[in-house]
Amino acid sequence: MRLHAPRIVQNLRSFQTENIAAEISKVTGYDKSLTSRIIRNLISKGLIQRENSGVDPRVFFLSTTTRGKEVRLTARRVSDNLGTVLTDPLSTEDLQQLDDILAWLGRWVTSGDFQAALTERV
Repeated sequence: MRLHAPRIVQNLRSFQTENIAAEISKVTGYDKSLTSRIIRNLISKGLIQRENSGVDPRVFFLSTTTRGKEVRLTARRVSDNLGTVLTDPLSTEDLQQLDDILAWLGRWVTSGDFQAALTERV
């Protein structure tokens, strides 16, 4: 679950909706059950917080805590630096191959087969 959490936190800023978990599930490609488990885990670690709607008890809103924002910024810096270090030794041709592979992986993670495999392992 550790690898999925940054994607959930990153996507919290994008939503202004009443059904945040379902929307995050759509954007990340994770099934709703996995998304809900990740959200509960992030809440328990103090990285996000849940606020219930004053109007509808079924509705809640999620936001990143101060600690969650710090972790997200640190992860972004590490990710940016890692990307640079990883790709520096690659030629233009190598970078194109990497882009092609990443595009393929992008299609794979949004497929039903990936969802099934992910659900089996989590």
